Formats: sequence, C-alpha cells, structure tokens
Amino acid sequence: MGLFRSDKVQSTFLHQGRRPLRTDTSQGQRGPGRFHQQVLGIEESSSSGVSFPPTARKRIALARKFCLASPQPGRRLQGDLPAGPAPPPHAGGGSSGRAAAAEMSPGARRARLLLLLLLLLLFLLLQLPTVAAQRRPPRSHSLRYLFMGASVPDLGLPLFEARGYVDDQLFVSYSHESRRAEPRAQWVRTGAASQLWLQLSQSLKGWDHMFIVDFWTIMDNHNHSKVTKLGVSSESHTLQVILGCEVEEDNSTTGFWKYGYDGQNHLEFCPETLDWRAAEPKAQATKLEWEVNKIRAKQNRAYLQRDCPEQLRQLLELGRGVLDRQVPPLVKMTHHVTSAVTTLRCQALSFYPQNITMKWLKDRQPLDAEDVEPKDVLPNGDGTYQRWVALAVAPGEEQRYTCQVEHPGLDQPLTASWEAPMSGTLVVGIISGIAVCIIVLFTGILFRILRKRQASNEENEARSVSQPARARGRFPAHQSDSDPSHTPLHPDG
Repeated sequence: MGLFRSDKVQSTFLHQGRRPLRTDTSQGQRGPGRFHQQVLGIEESSSSGVSFPPTARKRIALARKFCLASPQPGRRLQGDLPAGPAPPPHAGGGSSGRAAAAEMSPGARRARLLLLLLLLLLFLLLQLPTVAAQRRPPRSHSLRYLFMGASVPDLGLPLFEARGYVDDQLFVSYSHESRRAEPRAQWVRTGAASQLWLQLSQSLKGWDHMFIVDFWTIMDNHNHSKVTKLGVSSESHTLQVILGCEVEEDNSTTGFWKYGYDGQNHLEFCPETLDWRAAEPKAQATKLEWEVNKIRAKQNRAYLQRDCPEQLRQLLELGRGVLDRQVPPLVKMTHHVTSAVTTLRCQALSFYPQNITMKWLKDRQPLDAEDVEPKDVLPNGDGTYQRWVALAVAPGEEQRYTCQVEHPGLDQPLTASWEAPMSGTLVVGIISGIAVCIIVLFTGILFRILRKRQASNEENEARSVSQPARARGRFPAHQSDSDPSHTPLHPDG
C-alpha cells in the first residue's frame, strides 16, 4: 500500500508537467538512482492493473525511456539541470587538496591573505607588553623598620620609637610611652588588615623590649652606663636600628639588620654566616657577646629570609593600587653660567617610586662617576619625588652633553639636552613673519567674501530685470475698443 502511494505521488508529479530532479550516486556520476527505480515501479504498477490517465501514461513512458538511456558519467543531456556543487576535498590532503587550492577564487585568496595579516598583527600587538617590560627597569619592593631611642628622654627624644615603611610609604608608628601601633596609611585601616595588624603590634612590643636591652648592652661595653637604669644617666646617647628586607621581581630576597650608636655605624648582622660585623673597634665586645647566642642569630635569619618577605607581600596586597603605581618623571635641563665655568643641571620632577637612575652622557658615552655631582632623592608634598644632578662643562660645549634618566614608569630611558635660547632678533623675525601671514590670510578671506557678495548682487539685479519681460511675453495685451478690426457683439434689434 505504501509503494502504491509513492507511485501515485510520482505519477501526479509527472502529470503536472514538472521536470524530475536526478539523484547522483555516491561516486558523483549520473546514472539510475532512486527516482529511476520509482519510475520503473510505476511502470510495473500500471502493468499490474493500476489505471492512470492517458496523459500520465504518456509521461510515464517518456520517463521510462529516459531512465533506460543510461547516460555516460559526466555527460549532460539536453534539457538536463546543471550539476550541483562538487563534493568537498578529502581532509587528508593529497592531490585533491592541492587541486582545490589551485581552483581557489581570487576573492578567497585575498580573504585568506587578509586573515593571515590580521593574525600576524595580533601576534605583534601581544608581544608589545613583553618588549616594554623587558626595556623597563625591574621594580623591587622593600619593607624597612627604623628604631631610634635616647638614653635621656628629657631632651625630647623618646626612649624607643619605631616607624615602618613599605618602599618609601610610612604605614605604622610605635612609641614606648603609648605601647601601641598607630596606622599611618589609609590602606592599612581596612578590615582585611586586622589579623596582620595584630601580628605587627605584637612584634613591635617585642622589639621595644629587645631595643632597650641592646641599648643597655652597647652602653655598658662603651663604659657609658654609670647607673643601673636608662633615663637616669647624666649624659645622653642615641641608638638607631634599621632592619628589613627587599624583594626583587624574580622573588629573590635580601635582608639587612644594622645598628648605629651615637650617629656612627656600629654593628651589622650577616644572615649567611650567622655572625656580626663590627664597624668600629668599640663594637668588638658586643659582637663577641651576641655571637655566643646562636638562638638569637637563627631567629634573626628566619625573620629576614622568611617572615619579612611574607609580611611585605601581604602589605603589598593591601596597598595594591597605591604602592604599585608608577608616575614617570618630568625631565628638564637648566643652564647656569659663572665666571669661567658653565653648569648644566638635569632635573627629574614629580616621579614615583623614588628609585631612579640619572647619568650624564658626553657624545653619547657615559661619563665617569667622579665627574658627576649626584644629589639625594627628595620628597615632594604630594607623595612624589624629585632629584637633580649637576655637571660643570666648558663654555661652548653644552650641546655635547645629554642627561639620561631611567625609571620604572618609563618604557625606555629618557634623554634631555640643553637647547640654547633663540636670539631676540630671530624671535622678532619669527613673530613678524607670523603676523604678516595672518594679515595676508585675513585679507584674502575678506576679499573673497566681498567678491561673492558683489556677484550675488549683480545676479539678483539681472534676475529682477528679466522677470517683467518674461511676464509680458507670457500674457499678451487685450485689443482695445478703438481697434477698427474689433467688432463688438450686439444683441439683435
């Protein structure tokens, strides 16, 4: 029953006069397919007693003749439909893939070339940050604690005072009188810093006690302690301690722990060897006494190599956006002339962070360090820094010298040179030339505007004259009653 319905649909298709579509074989050749089998099935159905209209039987006969013709592969019959698109090339490549590439249209080739160029451009753009990072000087971070105290607090100096710095930003202070850590930066006042702040407060209290004990030991080894308690001695002495660590971009760390007594270097701890280096002969007694205590030496090394870098990373995470900002310097050169020497001064202004490198070049070659007068980095009131270096040169050779500045905020070193000011005559000439050009330009614009206005007026006058003439020609005058050829119409009698 299903076959009969299919045959009836095919007969209806032929009866309506539509051209059947041929089905290609799996090899892409023209030959008998499913439609051909259905036509032959219709023929068998008609012979088995199924009746069709005369027109349908005639079309079935033509279709059967078409199916039995069996055309050659690739040969197109007259009236046949054009062949469909060629099958896609095999993914395996080979000769079929090369043939498909050879038959690629010019538009497709241009599209592929454009895509390759875009991919290459994207690759180069992705490499730019890497190249800039390679040119940029490495950025390091440091955590420093400064301890200071005086044996006689009555002179205005405390018995113990501590200040903590991340890079160059003060973030904590502590005093022996209050025995409490005070936050000095906004980014450490957040709730995320509560646990870290608790640990820091406990550490500062411990350092307070250790500082006083060390102060007493050093004074005793200098024979400066005449009494048994700090703060009662007749003469005042000072002790300073700086300790902390510095972490480079490759995560390498460097620790430091130094003592200064009465303004002079005194002792320095060496974490690699767990001993102390004496900076003056009077420090030998303290050095030998502290080196006996190996437990303290190991604790100092553990702090410098483990605890301090970890605390620095936590503080940097809290101060993200503030501590990691980079403000490039504004560099300028000034010129100062004395009796027989000319001084060039290179100034770097308003930069952050404070680590900066400034050097002089003569004919693009670096000068020796002893020829340069370096200056310390000075803080500005807005959180940035400034620095300048000076160089004395012979008069007339200023153009041979340049100043090179390297800073983490710069992608590449910045150079500045001295440019002599222009003479007054040259300045007057340039200003006069600019004024003449402006006058000529405005005169030309005004002349052009007047010409356009005059031409517009002439055109309007010509238009107003021609309009009445056109009106007279379009509407002729009526004949008057005095015209003899005009005969008025009168009604009869």
